[in-house]
Amino acid sequence: MPFMFDRSSTAKLIKAIDSPARQPAQLEQLRKVMTADIYNLPYGYLDQALRRAALMLPLAQDEKEKDLLNDIYMTAFRRIQRIHMESRP
Repeated sequence: MPFMFDRSSTAKLIKAIDSPARQPAQLEQLRKVMTADIYNLPYGYLDQALRRAALMLPLAQDEKEKDLLNDIYMTAFRRIQRIHMESRP
């Protein structure tokens, strides 16, 4: 299923990253989900979180939001790199 049609709670949190009405609580909850279940998140979720966080980092409203977006970005980035390394022959 394409990510844009996904209605799971994790997908909603990822979509909230670049939403104009995002709340720091949503970003904090996404960071907790990514920290707790990083090995269970599909590659598509990680890719979307990485892309959306990278786009929103320069537009962060304050330092707390910037830190949360950076944590989400780096967590997704490290896991994607690890997936690529594990899939190499």
